[in-house]
Amino acid sequence: MGDRLGPVRHRPVGHRPVGHRPVGHHPVDPAMLTELEEIKTDALAAIGDIDNEPDLEQARVGFLGKKGCLTAASAGMRDVPKEQKKDVGQKLNEVRTAIT
Repeated sequence: MGDRLGPVRHRPVGHRPVGHRPVGHHPVDPAMLTELEEIKTDALAAIGDIDNEPDLEQARVGFLGKKGCLTAASAGMRDVPKEQKKDVGQKLNEVRTAIT
């Protein structure tokens, strides 16, 4: 059997190629979750220091507006692997709810 095609090589039992993950195991990108947590912390700190309506509106726009931090992070969802979208999306919604 191994004559024409060369010797038959078998991997040892339990051996996995380097970088291989078990099926169904897709860890969430910690950088994205860390960024969302930082946005949440920054937003809540900023909101806590505000004592007037115009400043509150400015903070709202800064975090939730068209060019806001959370909006930019939301746009980053397109780069999140399909397997991680659920977890990252839940965190994104958690942050949005905490800020509003």
